[in-house]
Amino acid sequence: MSHGTNSRTLTLILEDSPPASEQVWEFIDKAIVKQSIKLRRFLPRRALENASQRQIVFRVIKDDTTLNEVVTSVKEREEFAEDVFKNARKLFLACIYCNLPMRCLWMFWKSSITDEKLPLSEKERPEDYKQKYNSAFLSSQHLFLAPSFGPGRSWNFTYDEIIPLSYSESKRCGKGGFGSVYPVTIHPDHHTLHPVSRFCRTGQIGS
Repeated sequence: MSHGTNSRTLTLILEDSPPASEQVWEFIDKAIVKQSIKLRRFLPRRALENASQRQIVFRVIKDDTTLNEVVTSVKEREEFAEDVFKNARKLFLACIYCNLPMRCLWMFWKSSITDEKLPLSEKERPEDYKQKYNSAFLSSQHLFLAPSFGPGRSWNFTYDEIIPLSYSESKRCGKGGFGSVYPVTIHPDHHTLHPVSRFCRTGQIGS
């Protein structure tokens, strides 16, 4: 497994050992950053896409023995892997990072739960994995859900959401009746705006 120093150069190449899921876990753990409001951790978009490449999804699902009793044919396992790659890459990585087996992901899949349903709540809890789901998954899923910003859209965030913006309270550039103004840096993986690294945003950032 090889990797660079930032999310623009990180590359995951699976080796014969250790198990593929362990290599993906290690890659995720090294790629996570804290460039966000309140310094909350998240996995940058390029690292997320790299860690959930089609061949990696297929390899992890192929090797996971917890699927043996529920996915009995090679064809069915390949269909499951293909659908995960197309519709559940964030769920795939969240399960790996929380040490939940692919059988848990299969249970999500059988319940028609895909990335579009994220974040999940307690009501989607798989009964066979309820302890780890409650203790790890419910909080860790947000690592994979940092939004990307583009022109022509406004955003409202909930408390649980991770916002991939960073700023320094010592660099306040203005203050008004409704809040303060700070220069803010957007993580480069999480915007499609013009090539500038900072902008001024009004409001109580980080308070």
